[in-house]
Amino acid sequence: MKLFRRMEWVSGLVVVLASWLLGAGMAVAEPQEWDQQEATKLAQEFVETIDKIIAGAKTAPLQKTAIRQRTRDGAVSGLSAVRKSAEAYAKQLESGRDGSATELFFAQVREGFEQTRSVARDAVASGEQRSNLETAEKLLDQLARYYDY
Repeated sequence: MKLFRRMEWVSGLVVVLASWLLGAGMAVAEPQEWDQQEATKLAQEFVETIDKIIAGAKTAPLQKTAIRQRTRDGAVSGLSAVRKSAEAYAKQLESGRDGSATELFFAQVREGFEQTRSVARDAVASGEQRSNLETAEKLLDQLARYYDY
């Protein structure tokens, strides 16, 4: 009987805990109210930051091994693709398109940056470049608040 009550108590606790965790997981923050000027400014700053990262990587001395050099070249190539999509996104914002009209552009930029970030972090290892990568991440995080991310 004592074992039955203990199991009953534990199962009740599990149900309460599971309900709480599901409720916390389901609570999604509402997007921030759209601010066209701020979103446009952030997107332009992101493009400028990517430009700094690419320029720094291109002017860095050659790597000591061929594999590391190919990694850096791959990072530059990936960042160039991110820059191209970021520029298209910024132009959409500059033309006055709002959050719902630019959401797919933003998703493309964010996905491209996330795919390239780890390679870029390893390939462009200077302190200044790490700082630029962190700045780019923060800018994307700020932009993400305007969308359902």
